[in-house]
Amino acid sequence: RALPEHPEDVLLRRLLYVGGVLMHVLAASEQIDAIAPVPLSDRDPATALARMLPFVAAGMRAPVPELALRKRRAARGGRP
Repeated sequence: RALPEHPEDVLLRRLLYVGGVLMHVLAASEQIDAIAPVPLSDRDPATALARMLPFVAAGMRAPVPELALRKRRAARGGRP
């Protein structure tokens, strides 16, 4: 299983975010170009996905804030 240290609810939520990012970028390309100072839209889904993959992969691997807080507290002997 990928990312075994992440709780299932965190992984599912992050997958939802990934889907939202992909849908937004693909659906709003004209609006993105209208507000950006240079053309940014990727009308080709394969190109858009290739550019987004490093971004979303880093988001999936990011530490879970609650787990990091627990680890810090444990390292200090349970003190906040």
